[in-house]
Amino acid sequence: MLDDPETLQQLTDDFEAGAADRERHYPIEWVYGERDGERVLECVKVETDPPVVWENPYAKYGICEDDAVSKATYLESIYRAVVEDRPLVYGAENARRDMELWIAIRESAWQGNVWVDLPLTEITSVEQAMHEEFERRYGCDPLGDIERQLQVVYDRTPVMWTVAGWL
Repeated sequence: MLDDPETLQQLTDDFEAGAADRERHYPIEWVYGERDGERVLECVKVETDPPVVWENPYAKYGICEDDAVSKATYLESIYRAVVEDRPLVYGAENARRDMELWIAIRESAWQGNVWVDLPLTEITSVEQAMHEEFERRYGCDPLGDIERQLQVVYDRTPVMWTVAGWL
């Protein structure tokens, strides 16, 4: 289906890579097909060297919205972990890397779009602001005072969203 130009629709965004002196722009292509009369995301690709392509593993089921693909991925992962004794697809290490990247992107923006190296090696101003908001909101240090943290009633709005917004 990806090779059939009559059924494909493409949307593009722009991906910027590199520091200001070596910045390059790459169009991000969102390739759509059709399943049972509905538009379905087939893949997302960037023509870098080598190309980066993500193919939607749930396209055949008509699942294509970001949240729906995410939910299908984690539900399938949990199923396979329980029934087939497989490791989780995403897991804690990938979550940690995603959070680090999210913090680095926000830190770059807060500092005027400067380059931020990964891995982060010290607390950023974004993290410091999150720690301060956590302490203001919950009355304890997020990096210590475990006994107090266990007694806190946490609300549904994460501190990180309050401080730095949704990515």
